[in-house]
Amino acid sequence: MTNPRPTLHWLRRSIEATGGHGSSAYFSPIRGWAPAYPETTGYLIETLFDSAHHFQEEQWRDLALQCADWLLGLQHPSGAFPGGVGEKGAPLVFDTGMILFGLERSWRETGEERYLEAARRAAHWLLEVRDEQGVWSSHAYQPGYIPAYYSYVVWAIIKTAISLNKRELVDDLQPTMLHLLNLSQPGGYLANSAFRPGEQATTHTIAYTLRGWCEVAALLNDHSALQTACAIADQLADDYDRKGKIAGRYDASGKGDYSFVCITGYAQLSVAFLRLSQITRHERYADLAGNLYAAVKKAPSVIPLSGYQGGIAGSSPLWGAYQPWRYLNWAAKFYVDAALVS
Repeated sequence: MTNPRPTLHWLRRSIEATGGHGSSAYFSPIRGWAPAYPETTGYLIETLFDSAHHFQEEQWRDLALQCADWLLGLQHPSGAFPGGVGEKGAPLVFDTGMILFGLERSWRETGEERYLEAARRAAHWLLEVRDEQGVWSSHAYQPGYIPAYYSYVVWAIIKTAISLNKRELVDDLQPTMLHLLNLSQPGGYLANSAFRPGEQATTHTIAYTLRGWCEVAALLNDHSALQTACAIADQLADDYDRKGKIAGRYDASGKGDYSFVCITGYAQLSVAFLRLSQITRHERYADLAGNLYAAVKKAPSVIPLSGYQGGIAGSSPLWGAYQPWRYLNWAAKFYVDAALVS
């Protein structure tokens, strides 16, 4: 395992940069530290707890709970959380879903009901804002656009429902899952894989979709979810076999842009392929997980300055098409996740 400590310390500084009020979304060489990002702070909490256990160091647990308590103060009466960077954004489905991960984990780590109650309220909001067909057609990053990566939100709700011992919440998700699974196209491609209609899909969003269906399949023993996850994985694995790497982004026909590597996506995919190998026992997925991690294990910046050292850029090269010239807190989170399981 490559030592993720420099990146963990970068994450600590991203929290210190906001005065302890969540993790800064990114560091820009031009503008410095950005405001805190509730969404990514939410799922960063799990990484901090994992690091506390792995290294037997309480400082990461303390930071996780500091982030969780900050998020509790942001929750709307409806149960939703603000979307986007900062504390004032309108509620978004994806952002609230990602915060579920941190709240549920904080409850499991502490047993404090306030975290589970906040997760319950957020999960109910997510279910209540669907339309009559059970689809999240509102509260989206792009109005009216229903992305394939909402599978990651489905995973968050199922995980929370299990902790709440509320099987009916899982049952209520069935029409949502069916709609998202129906985005599948021949060859493993999914419609609506990008952030916006008509855009190329980065491996970051593709990895969200893949990991979401992996975990749904594991939790529910759901064949359709597993089939979709394997179709996505096989398409990426085939591309890796042909090119020796995975493109930074793909268009709707599966044509790749190899001018950059989406480091965030590589880190995510290394974990997703490892999980898929554990579920399916297919060595091909485990081998690719190792190859992808090997490609990014030296990604942490070695520039000895606070905003740089240990930071993970969105792309390689730094000016690549995904989040150019930024060191991202979610890239750092996924890098640490990959390092801990590598």
